Amino acid sequence: MRTEAAIRASGLAPSQWMASYPRMLAELADPARFPALTRFIAAGVFEADDGPDDEFVFGLDRILDGVQALVQGWD
Repeated sequence: MRTEAAIRASGLAPSQWMASYPRMLAELADPARFPALTRFIAAGVFEADDGPDDEFVFGLDRILDGVQALVQGWD
């Protein structure tokens, strides 16, 4: 489901939906397994006001960077 569709389905405004993300992460992240993530959440790193697709685009860019590095390694 696309992010925009998920936001509409939630019944929340986009800013409200994005604001709920850090709380959801805090509930799901086990501090014993993910101590760095837990510290990032506590520091407010995920509370930046960004667009709903920004995280997807960032992640996709990292994946494509990895594919590029792999392909370049074949030379």
